[in-house]
Amino acid sequence: MTIDDYRNYCLSLGDDVEERMPLKVFRYGSEVLVFYVCGHMLFFIKTTNR
Repeated sequence: MTIDDYRNYCLSLGDDVEERMPLKVFRYGSEVLVFYVCGHMLFFIKTTNR
């Protein structure tokens, strides 16, 4: 699966799902996409291969 496949799947779970990149303050945090359900972190994915 690709990152887009994971993203589309997570966003298809319902209207309460949102995506954010809240870890940008950390060294490699800008590479981490986080999905939230009802305000709670559910799923993390690294967006680059470093």
